[in-house]
Amino acid sequence: MGVLILIALIFVLFLLWLYWQQTYFKRHNIPYVQTNVLLGGLSDALLKKCGFFENVLRLYTRPEVKDVPFFGFYIFQRPALVIKDPELIKRIMIKDFNSFSNRVTASYDADPLGKYNLIFLKNPLWKNLREKVTPFFSSGKLKKIFYIMDTLSTDLINFIDKKIPEKSDKIEMNVREVAAMYTTDVIASAAYGLKANTLENPDSGFRQVGKRLYTFSFISGLGRFLQTTRPEIVPFLGYKRFDDESSDFIRTNVKHVMEERQKTGEVRHDLIDILNELKKMDIRDVDGKPIHDDVLYAQAAVFFIAGFETSSSSSSFAIYELVRNPHIQDRVRDEIKDMLKNHNGEVTYDGVMNETPYLYQVLLEAIRLYPVVPWIDRECTDPNGYSLEPYSNFRIPYKMQLYMPAFPLHRDEKFYPDPMKFDPDRFSPENKQNLPQCSFIGEFYPLFGTLLNNFYWFYFQALELATESASVKDLLTFK
Repeated sequence: MGVLILIALIFVLFLLWLYWQQTYFKRHNIPYVQTNVLLGGLSDALLKKCGFFENVLRLYTRPEVKDVPFFGFYIFQRPALVIKDPELIKRIMIKDFNSFSNRVTASYDADPLGKYNLIFLKNPLWKNLREKVTPFFSSGKLKKIFYIMDTLSTDLINFIDKKIPEKSDKIEMNVREVAAMYTTDVIASAAYGLKANTLENPDSGFRQVGKRLYTFSFISGLGRFLQTTRPEIVPFLGYKRFDDESSDFIRTNVKHVMEERQKTGEVRHDLIDILNELKKMDIRDVDGKPIHDDVLYAQAAVFFIAGFETSSSSSSFAIYELVRNPHIQDRVRDEIKDMLKNHNGEVTYDGVMNETPYLYQVLLEAIRLYPVVPWIDRECTDPNGYSLEPYSNFRIPYKMQLYMPAFPLHRDEKFYPDPMKFDPDRFSPENKQNLPQCSFIGEFYPLFGTLLNNFYWFYFQALELATESASVKDLLTFK
């Protein structure tokens, strides 16, 4: 009898706790969506009723939160906020960023390359490393990456040329896979100073790492889902953002190149040089201890999760839309023809950056319509909380999770009329100035500038093939 009473008491206490949790937003007078009591607002994705992106879109478009600047929802039983208003997003991501400098991510010792890379790293170590690594993404370094891509153009040209059947002007290929292989070669060369030879050898070690990082299983899918929602659960799944084989491959190669540079004194002004400089500095972690080598290797690893998938995915979707919209493709081709004519038939950095604005708009529109993440996560890092006035008298408590919904925001007709239409002119100079500054979350992606450069060069090398190959007489057309 005593056991039954104890069980009943525990059950009653659980119900009271659940009720208290589920009335959080009501008690604070915050608009919210009522969702699954146990699983929360992302239950549709967890129960496989829809994908993660679609689940986020469904939350955003719920009638009860249609015209609000932000609203509450539950991740399991934990209260969290979705920020809808671009001006409020601007405050959180730019103006008051110091109050939201951490992401909601898993961080545990069994996955060191996942724990210590800049995307997942927590303050204050994040800030210290970011200041040292950021110079790699300066305009000067991006220009250097652009010309590294040029040195890899022969491999891309040869790869595509071999795919063209004799006596034919058509080619069928998996554009995403080609973009992924090309991106892998670019990252290996630009970041590590290594030649991956992925286009020549699709089974290269670098390509295998890329495939493993983006091969989905139930555990990996659930792990990535929980990584930005309930990261404390992730270690119990045994999920690692970088599996042991991928981690060992990256460590071995990066360590080898770093040691070779130290011996020879060679300077390439790439990420390896920056890592060697970091190794000499007295940088300490949150416990005041000197950083260990895995912190350095993790910065090299971040290129695979931030550069590889972002670049290859966005390039593929952009080309997909060019296929669906021949008139847009024709306009891009005409713009490129004019640029080539102005530079004696050569693709130059200045020519691309200054004379192909429409191609730039095409990529921005592809990122708008097909963002690589459904939202961007942040947590409040101010121990005193953060005031949402004048939107509300609610004060965001320390450690509360916030989400900036890229996928729904990019498809909100309030900001993008006829949102499902692929229209690069949305980002023309005259139209872009009418968009609220933070209604386009794509600019907060890591390696955004590198992504742009990579797409440009991938597209241009395909065009270069068309001008050099005897099988094709005009600029390449995607169909």
